[in-house]
Amino acid sequence: MARRMVYKGSLNGTAPIYKVFQVNDSQTIYGGDMVVLSGGKASIAADAASAGTVLGVSATDIVTTTATSADIILVDVNPASIYEAPYTGTATNFAVGAKHDMGTAAYEVDADDTINGYIQIMPQPDGSAYNSDKETVDVILCNRVYGMA
Repeated sequence: MARRMVYKGSLNGTAPIYKVFQVNDSQTIYGGDMVVLSGGKASIAADAASAGTVLGVSATDIVTTTATSADIILVDVNPASIYEAPYTGTATNFAVGAKHDMGTAAYEVDADDTINGYIQIMPQPDGSAYNSDKETVDVILCNRVYGMA
């Protein structure tokens, strides 16, 4: 399985805030995937998530066909949570504070797409925008249902 988003800490010293959400039909979600709220339930995030729909990062794996009320996941809804995420594209396009869109997968950042960006780049420990050795960036998620816009 591909490397997904990994919790790194928070902006304010708080821990992840996990909330339970029912899951929509026809979903394949893994821990470390970004999820959105759709019809009052969780769905895997897609490119250019609409403002006010981002729930956070799933802490649970689930596959649904016809979901029931028992099909639930835990989601970190803390808007201050920082995640390490793999990226796709040209890393030199990253700038601390810039907002990028999601890559092809719901756990990666597209370095080449800042249109409708909801994944904000945080500085690395050395102040740079990305880690070229690990091919990752540290991010917070914006456009959330709960918390910061």
